[in-house]
Amino acid sequence: MLATFQWSLVWQYKEALWQGLLTALECAFYALLLSVGVGLLLALARMSRPPLSWLATVYINLFRGVPALVSVSHAIWLPALYVAGRTYVVMKPRVLGIATASRSAYSV
Repeated sequence: MLATFQWSLVWQYKEALWQGLLTALECAFYALLLSVGVGLLLALARMSRPPLSWLATVYINLFRGVPALVSVSHAIWLPALYVAGRTYVVMKPRVLGIATASRSAYSV
């Protein structure tokens, strides 16, 4: 038996879907801007003298070793375990931070 989808639900909740799309695009835009800036700073730190270059190398290798999907899933689901019912307040900055941290390691 084939599953059927009720397209009337999409039309019924179109405002919430548009708000979710706009929030996702906003997070992606700011994460892109922040990750390019942090990636530039990491590239400069990696070319500097040894104590700072070692820290930059550790940061880059750490975040390049962790898959992006794992980082994003932790940013989404871990706050939901601790803040019941108010995850949106905590989730948006954490997703932005995790996306920036993981993407900036690839900008180097």
